[in-house]
Amino acid sequence: RKEVFDEENYKTNITYLKKIADLCKQENITPVFYVAPTYWSLSDEHLSMLKMDIEGMENVRYINFNESGDLSIFDPVLDYYDNLHFNYRGAKKFSSQLADILTEELALSPTKNSDKELWAARVQKFNELCGAKLT
Repeated sequence: RKEVFDEENYKTNITYLKKIADLCKQENITPVFYVAPTYWSLSDEHLSMLKMDIEGMENVRYINFNESGDLSIFDPVLDYYDNLHFNYRGAKKFSSQLADILTEELALSPTKNSDKELWAARVQKFNELCGAKLT
């Protein structure tokens, strides 16, 4: 697949990321924007531009897991739906890696007023769906 850069769309997306960052700053929240592991990625030029634009925003963390994550845990045959998207196996592995970074490196934790029943229901549903998949 060839990379097609749409400058107008890129600028629109960066504008909205800045709006998200501004709202998060008002609410005393540190947003984390990341690039998930893939077997196909943007060109070095476009990744560099994205990194520079995001890191130029105040109170924002940027992580490119293709550069800093542990890619050895992912199996290209078993963990991906296609070159860009995880299936449930890959999503489970990545979510665990992301959770470790959020809690250990950024010292984030769930809010005290989080809806524990909702989260428990989501985990149960995910596990049900995983159990229904062919292995």
